Amino acid sequence: MERRGWIAFGVALIAITIVRVLAVDSIADRSFFIKYLEFADALRAGQIVRDRIPDLSPGYLWTVALLRAIGLGVHGIRTLQIILLSGV
Repeated sequence: MERRGWIAFGVALIAITIVRVLAVDSIADRSFFIKYLEFADALRAGQIVRDRIPDLSPGYLWTVALLRAIGLGVHGIRTLQIILLSGV
């Protein structure tokens, strides 16, 4: 019975994660996230605007910059974030 419970939990977690990804994708205005993409791209280009740095979370900024460097776009970064935060 315990094994079935874990399997059911895993299936439920996957289903909930898919619903969360679809829900976030349906939000029309995602401007809250765009500033991190803009700063991450500027950081990678060596043109960061230093006076705006206090507006950002440094850990999140560097994570987004790393994900942009490996080729992820908005959809990929958001989907990865939702997957990593599922079950929390």
